[in-house]
Amino acid sequence: MIRHLPFAIVTIFFVVMNYKLYQKDFKQTDTIGTPIPLEMVWNRMLRSPDESFLYMFQDKRRRGSLRWSAEAVEYDIEDEREKEYLAEGMVRNPANYIVEIRSGHLLLGQGHGTVNFDMSANFSTNNQWHTFELGLHQKPIRLQFVANSTNETLRVSWLNDDHRTEHNFTFDELKDPSMVVTRLIGPLPLAQFAGGLLAGFGSGDNPHFNAMQLMKSGIKVEAFDDRLKIGHTSLRCYRVSVTLPDQRVANIYVSRIGEILRITLPDKIEIRNARLLLL
Repeated sequence: MIRHLPFAIVTIFFVVMNYKLYQKDFKQTDTIGTPIPLEMVWNRMLRSPDESFLYMFQDKRRRGSLRWSAEAVEYDIEDEREKEYLAEGMVRNPANYIVEIRSGHLLLGQGHGTVNFDMSANFSTNNQWHTFELGLHQKPIRLQFVANSTNETLRVSWLNDDHRTEHNFTFDELKDPSMVVTRLIGPLPLAQFAGGLLAGFGSGDNPHFNAMQLMKSGIKVEAFDDRLKIGHTSLRCYRVSVTLPDQRVANIYVSRIGEILRITLPDKIEIRNARLLLL
């Protein structure tokens, strides 16, 4: 009997350790809702090895799609010997990160057509942004926003056929959103864009639009360790919760390697990873 005791102890040890591992890694009640650093999730997204191809739905009806990608750009390496140590495709000295949305299109509904969009943002390794560009295109109109943190300026350009209008704002001027919107509504016929998509952003003559109050309300962003239910299974992931000024909540589900899995927005809007639609 005594000679079997070590075997029994080892068996009990492994059973207990496996149960503890199950509790930590697989049991939902131990992970759901646990707060984690938001910066950790963002860094995983910046270093994700794959781009995310996403479909947009509203009330389960497909409305559009987009491609999300993040790329690390490295410093120039002058030492030839150091280059020899780098594996192909390996980024050893990241200088900054480029986040892009490409091939985006959004179906607005009957009579309003489709809006194409793209976005590009440049971040340093300490998560400080340098440039941001957003383009919206609906033939024959293109609206573009270009922000630069170094010059602290925002350029808004409006191209309609061969006619181009451009406005430049300093970051100090942007502290008064009502003034910015008022200046844009005059020279830029925003109400025409996307069949009235932007018409709701009125000027000072629109008492129902209070941009300053909206900006002061702020947005709360938090990150959690969570699980995403996919079919009959659940996948461990991160959840970024964004509380909007009107207290409605948007959730972004991100895989452990930084790939966007799903985004849920108010008004029954969802953005889903194409690879998960097959599950």
